[in-house]
Amino acid sequence: MSSDHENLSWVPVITPDRVQHARKTLGLGEAATFEEIRDVYRQLARRYHPDGAPPERHSEYSRMFRKISAAYAYLKVLIRNYRYDLSEEAVKRDQEPADIRHRRRFGGGLYGEESGEDFQDDPSRGQLRLTAENVTLARKRLGLLKLTTGEQLRQRFRDLVGHHSRADDTASESTDEAVQINRCYELLQHLMATYRYSFRPGDIAEKQQDQLESHRKRHGNDPVWAGGTYDDSEDDPYPDLDFERSD
Repeated sequence: MSSDHENLSWVPVITPDRVQHARKTLGLGEAATFEEIRDVYRQLARRYHPDGAPPERHSEYSRMFRKISAAYAYLKVLIRNYRYDLSEEAVKRDQEPADIRHRRRFGGGLYGEESGEDFQDDPSRGQLRLTAENVTLARKRLGLLKLTTGEQLRQRFRDLVGHHSRADDTASESTDEAVQINRCYELLQHLMATYRYSFRPGDIAEKQQDQLESHRKRHGNDPVWAGGTYDDSEDDPYPDLDFERSD
């Protein structure tokens, strides 16, 4: 089975059509976590690995294995540069745990009456639950935009910690501030670790496809692969990455 290849030397252009092709190749829904994507890939790769193919179907299995590996590689590139949507609408739609969604819909009582539960926690009093309100609180507390990358989150946290260590505050104020910053950062880290990536064409076009324009501005052309023509050779771990061709 092809192993996870994290250090890809090429950067494919992200477009809604190609994302749809990749996710349909793997049989994924409109949103999925990285664990779900990886598990589906591994199941399909085991099923269609050429080493296990009947002799008369070896070429068919090889073709399917290349398509599966290509789709998985493509979605990993999307995920690596993903701009996480921290808006309340997106978190409610895809990210909140089932128990939180259930409470929003039915309340806390046995027969569905409203519980009056507040979905926003106090970061000075304990860990923050993964709710849309708490994500908004953490995002604003750390000074992040609604669309942000994992690297932007990490850099912002490092900046706040550095600024906080240089600030001339009282010991109690300084400690409380540090606790709140850490709890907000931990919540957003947890969100990103369990994130359900959206493959919806509208989300890709609106929030992810700007890589195409930045690539054109940087290189002054419109190649499919950054750095030149893609070499579809026997030694490449992900051959046959032609998402425009329909079989």
